[in-house]
Amino acid sequence: MKMKILFVGTDFNRSGAALAMIELANNIKNIGNEVFVVFPGYGEAVNEAKRRGLNCSIIRSYEWVKPIRRKEKIQTKIKWVLKHLYNTVSIVRLSRFIVKNNIEIVHINTLWGYVGAIAAKMTHRPYVWHMRELLEQQDLKIRWEKIGSKLINSASALIAISEVVKKNYEPKFNSELIKMIYDGIDIDSQILNDREIFVSDQIRIMVAGGVRPHKRQFDIIKAAHVLDLMGIQFHISIVGDDNTEYASLIKDYIEQNHLSSNITFIGEVSNIYDHWNKNDVAITAAENEAFGRVTVEGMLAGCVTVASNSGASKEIIEDRKTGYLYAVGDYEGIANIIAEIFRDKTKAKTIADLGQKSVRERFDSLVNAKKINALYYDIINDLPEG
Repeated sequence: MKMKILFVGTDFNRSGAALAMIELANNIKNIGNEVFVVFPGYGEAVNEAKRRGLNCSIIRSYEWVKPIRRKEKIQTKIKWVLKHLYNTVSIVRLSRFIVKNNIEIVHINTLWGYVGAIAAKMTHRPYVWHMRELLEQQDLKIRWEKIGSKLINSASALIAISEVVKKNYEPKFNSELIKMIYDGIDIDSQILNDREIFVSDQIRIMVAGGVRPHKRQFDIIKAAHVLDLMGIQFHISIVGDDNTEYASLIKDYIEQNHLSSNITFIGEVSNIYDHWNKNDVAITAAENEAFGRVTVEGMLAGCVTVASNSGASKEIIEDRKTGYLYAVGDYEGIANIIAEIFRDKTKAKTIADLGQKSVRERFDSLVNAKKINALYYDIINDLPEG
């Protein structure tokens, strides 16, 4: 059955959440549905969606999350009131879009935004809400918790991208609505079966993602200092937005400890696989990742993958079989794992191969899209007639 699905994005940059939505929307279209994507602004995610031939529109809107512990200034509160007033216009525009295009299901991409849900309710359409984040772990919460919970619990389904996300939100929302479906990766277009790792004397390490405190890249840099003292030959490439205060602190540490020749900041890139395919090891240091797209990408690219023993990383990696796990914050543990990999590259290559095989079997984006498509089908079939 062909369906008309509207994906409502909640950001427009090249974030993991936006890329996951684009891959899902593309697969839902390729299954045989008519797909529309609305972004809240113009950015690199819009360019990527258009590159894949998706029908994209821009209806500007703003998020509804706020810091938990950091007190908001009065100016911030006033700005938010103005943004909310603007969102009322966005909801009307989105409602008209839904009616004009005969949308059957509205799919909201993250918990950051709410305009898609209200527009769906106003037009009497069912809506699905993707839960791609652990808001509290980022020191965030929904601005109006009671109203937010009511709106979220009015969805036809809530999709959690990992077991850790599902368990986190089961006490907060209607647990019967929550379905766990892992995010998927476009397996066939990214994998390089004949790629070799450890082709030089220097072990090449890559860290991907915006340089921010909850990503804990500082742990990796401290591990680099330990590796340098051990005499291990290595180079670390940090790929992602490094125009942050946290990145500045890391760069100061690198300079003070004479590690500049060992560490390169690449910045944001359009094709991350160009960089994965030049490296031997992938490290994800973040605490309580909701899924860990970069972890899966690194494994898919054939890298030996190292991640903190928290969040969804424990679901993705089987320690010392498909990758390596260490205790959050244990930078010496990171260094010891890298040293172990360096000293026994044959064993590490076997682990990388098993990790790549595991990703192919568990995180194929088309397989996971078919599960979501079946969910849409069930929702439409359960709607009352008339």
